[in-house]
Parts: sequence; structure tokens; C-alpha cells
Amino acid sequence: MTVGGCACPTSGSCSAVSYSDIPADNRYYVTTFGGGGDTQGMACGGTADGTWAYVADSARFGCGAKLIISAAGKQCVAQVADCGPNRCVEQAASSSGCASHFPIIDASPYITKYLLGASGVGWSDKKIVTAVVATASATVGCPGVAPAADSSPIPVDSGPAPAKDTGSSALLDTGSSVARDTGSSAAKDTGSSAARDVAWLPGDVPGPAADGPRTGVGANSLAGGCAVTGARPVAPAAPLPIAVALFWLFWRCRARQG
Repeated sequence: MTVGGCACPTSGSCSAVSYSDIPADNRYYVTTFGGGGDTQGMACGGTADGTWAYVADSARFGCGAKLIISAAGKQCVAQVADCGPNRCVEQAASSSGCASHFPIIDASPYITKYLLGASGVGWSDKKIVTAVVATASATVGCPGVAPAADSSPIPVDSGPAPAKDTGSSALLDTGSSVARDTGSSAAKDTGSSAARDVAWLPGDVPGPAADGPRTGVGANSLAGGCAVTGARPVAPAAPLPIAVALFWLFWRCRARQG
């Protein structure tokens, strides 16, 4: 048996007698089978009687798969129910001297009547349709019901990030950070740090409370030989110029010697 001069395999599995490739552009020629004198049983079950939306091509899509078949701005949802078309039909449709093939959707006349206004279509008519796999929940028919793909946006974490950018981060930049730069840090730079510079004497061994009052640790003395023991005086909380602080320490030392 031949079609368009191309020999047709007649034995073997479905994939041996028909093609299984799916074109990247989802474009196919469409042909029809079943109904009237061509009514017949199908490999996947059911009857090809031309009264409902069935197609062949089980080697491509598998028995029971549902396809959205579109043409001329209309669509049908069809169920894959049979093997076919034969390889020789796709080879003949390619007009390549049987060297290659053009994929074909072999469909119910019910589908082509709705999409193209023709109840009988052959490979030589070269009528184009597009076919894509539908979800299992799609309802077979023309036009059928094919659930739309989920177009909702991917959830984006819009809580903590904006708060960080416009709230807590802004607070960090304009509040606590500023406080750190102009308040406690400034206090360390001009207050307790200054007190450490003028009140902690040479020979101090740093204790655990680096920024607080410290008691004598080891022998500490002024250049004039005035020994200081016990709790050492700490500069007033308010910043003092170094010269005033030194004068104050010198006066205390002289008072003790007197």
C-alpha cells in the first residue's frame, strides 16, 4: 500500500507505523477520519463516528491526552483516542519524495467542520492547525473548555523588604545611627574618652569596664611623684579642656602634699 508514492508500514507498534515527533511551532496539517461509512473503533477505545472531538496521534501524545486544536481564530478541545496517521501519509504531505515528513493531526470531521467549515479534509489539502496539550481538566468539545493558564504574578515578599528600605532602615540611617554618630559616640569621643585621657594615669592596666569609672590597679603616680591610691578621681561628666583637667589634678596633688 502506498500514499502519494510513499510506502505505508502495516505492522508493528503504533510508534513503528506512525511518527511521534512534536514540532517546535506546534503546526500541523489536518486530515479527517471516521463517520458515515468510515465509522470504526479506535485503538484507545471509543468509536470514530464523526460526532465528537476525537483525534489520532497517540504515538505523539498518548491515549487519553487532551489537545487544544486551533485555526481561524477558533478552537476545539480534542481527546486522543487512536493511533495514526500512517507514516506514509505524513511523508506524502511533505512533498519531499518520501524523504521527510510533515506532521499531521488526524481528526474527527466534527472538529474540521467547526474550525474550517469542511467535514472532509485530506493530506493534499494542506490545511494548517495548531495543537498543544491541554490540562487533564479540560472539557472535550468545540469550542470545549480549556482552563486558562495561571497568570497571577509570582508572590513577592513585599513586607519586610520595604519596611527595611523605608522604615527601620530609614530609622537606622536617620535615627539610631545619627544618635550613635552625634550622641553616645560623641559622648564617648568628648566625654568619657576625654576623661580617660586626663584622669587615667600612666601605668593604668585596663580593666573590664573600659568606658566607666575605674579603681586603682597597680602603682600609679604623677610626674611630680604624687602617689595616688584607692579610687582615682574621674573627670566630671561634662567635657573639660585638657589644660583645666591637668590644673585640677595638679592642685589635688599639691593639696595632699601640703
